[in-house]
Amino acid sequence: VYNRLMAVDMPNLVDYTKEVSGTLLRKSITNKWVSGLISNFEYLIHLNIMAGRSFNALFQYPVFPFILADYKSDQVDLENIESFRDLSKPMGALDPKRLEKFKDTLANSFEACGEMYMYGSMYTNFGIVLYYLVRVEPFASLLIDLQKGRFDHLERMFHSITRTWEQCSSISTTDLKEMIPECFFLPSMFEGNQLFDLGKFSDGVTSYDDVELPPWCNNDARLFVLKNRQALESKYVSERLHHWIDLIF
Repeated sequence: VYNRLMAVDMPNLVDYTKEVSGTLLRKSITNKWVSGLISNFEYLIHLNIMAGRSFNALFQYPVFPFILADYKSDQVDLENIESFRDLSKPMGALDPKRLEKFKDTLANSFEACGEMYMYGSMYTNFGIVLYYLVRVEPFASLLIDLQKGRFDHLERMFHSITRTWEQCSSISTTDLKEMIPECFFLPSMFEGNQLFDLGKFSDGVTSYDDVELPPWCNNDARLFVLKNRQALESKYVSERLHHWIDLIF
């Protein structure tokens, strides 16, 4: 089957054996990125694929970074460095106070369980993918199967991008998730649909159907994705993205 597929003319097929190393006449993928011939988004997709990650494998799903750190302002300023997350640090090191807790874990983990570790969870796994894509099929059905025929507890489901950022960057000692590529191109992952009723908050009125988005996008999922993508391609991120790449890949 593989040989038959490879014999078919596929003009958009990327030959990574050639693309990674490049030739005298053709730049490598990394050189294309450094030269500005491909975007940050494109380069991250290429890196994920070359690292063995795939949109067809939940256990090896592509991973993208949290880019912004400002999810509360009425306007997000992409010229202000305070709007951005520090890409030179992993999620677990962004908050100094929480980092001290992780250092304590490292110091005591061997005595407790015979192994030394600092973080008890990963920046991505299949559960994180389903967490983000709960409003999109077939991921919604997969999550229901994972939870034995129902959705997870409402408070643990993806309902606020601000809350998710706060949990991952500073509050939780068990949640260090990054983003997935869809956060930069798929508005429907933030919008409810008619297939499932996710329920309501404890007030009995506010619906879980749509993800609560930052004030700077007026709860418009398309605007959020656009701003998130613009932030990914900004000058600030372009000059620092290699730090995050070194951390992950």
